[in-house]
Amino acid sequence: MADDDSEKQRLSKFSRADRGAYSFNGPAAAKPDPLAEALEQVIRSGALPTDRAATHAPDAPLPAPDVIHARLIEELHSAREQIRQAPVVESEPPRTHPPIIDVEILPPEGALSLTVPNTVDVTLESRGSFLGRARESLRGFQIAAAERMQGARQQASHFGRTGRRIAADLGAALSRRMRLKDWRRRRLALVALVHRHVFDRQTERLLFSKTPPLEVYAISEGEKGIEKEFVYRGPMPKKVLDWALSVLPRDLKRHAFVDFRAGNGRTLLLAARRNFEYAAGYAFDTEGCEILEMNLAQYPRSWLDCRDVRALRGDRDGLLIPSQPSVLFFPDALPAGHIDIILSYLAASLRIEPREIWLIFENAGREKGREQMELFEHVPLPFASEVKTWLFSPVPVAVYRTKTDKAPESDQR
Repeated sequence: MADDDSEKQRLSKFSRADRGAYSFNGPAAAKPDPLAEALEQVIRSGALPTDRAATHAPDAPLPAPDVIHARLIEELHSAREQIRQAPVVESEPPRTHPPIIDVEILPPEGALSLTVPNTVDVTLESRGSFLGRARESLRGFQIAAAERMQGARQQASHFGRTGRRIAADLGAALSRRMRLKDWRRRRLALVALVHRHVFDRQTERLLFSKTPPLEVYAISEGEKGIEKEFVYRGPMPKKVLDWALSVLPRDLKRHAFVDFRAGNGRTLLLAARRNFEYAAGYAFDTEGCEILEMNLAQYPRSWLDCRDVRALRGDRDGLLIPSQPSVLFFPDALPAGHIDIILSYLAASLRIEPREIWLIFENAGREKGREQMELFEHVPLPFASEVKTWLFSPVPVAVYRTKTDKAPESDQR
């Protein structure tokens, strides 16, 4: 309201205005009306006066309570009517909540369309309205999200280009530093370690005297400085031995197996899992022979198909070539001088008694060019075994068999 008087002040004002109606031939201020004074006291304090001291005129008679009550009601009705008839000064209209209507949000390029109950389309362009501010806020959120997404894409693209560039630089540096020989050396070392620690783990657990730790690198000093080379000193892995023996006939009951340097007997025991008539391994010192005999004695017989497994002393008893069909194994640890001696004995034995002899060379290549090898022919492995050997064998393996179309020299004479 524009009037600065409160309701209580307005009632008091009206009460003072009626004081002149009760005056007696004098001004209103000279003789105040006791009833008007009592009404004013009632309006201000909210209680009826009980003594004359509460009024402005102590000598005036005090009106009765009933008269005060009736007059008070009349004054209140008069004040209410005047309040109703008082002019109303227009001020800022009160804010009201907008009606609930259905809103359809269009893409950012279009306008904001509103659907009202009377099916009239309304386009709000004003930013001051509630829906206009909501539209601006939504558009701001969309723009901010698009900017963040674009920034994330640019950052991811930058990281991707950086990672590819680093990988390419690293690969180029490695390719420049590592020659083909280095790649081959690392591949063979990895294959050898996989055979020893994965495929041969169970075999090693069954041995009383374990195989020495695997050493696959040998450092030597040459013309170009210090060089590292791959060297595999055996024993032959179980998988590789199985691939080499796959070319043999299935029935080996009439064949003997001989390992000319058995070591701790691991290759000998693996071969004894096939049905040979007997299997023998040579040792060339007292300690090596004791280790070989210990492993042969402690190995579980339930794993062996060949029941006759022997340990022989080569340095004391010499080498014996079996007089029956045999499979002779030449390990990588066997010196080249021993190979010449064994092949000489073998050639003399074949001239006396021709028979089927199979030769298996670990780390093949040392047998080539020898005169005694003219009595034997190379036997290729089955295709699957050949591929496996070429890919997953740490050492090359070669298998030979006595020639059937060439008679010994003693028969030709």
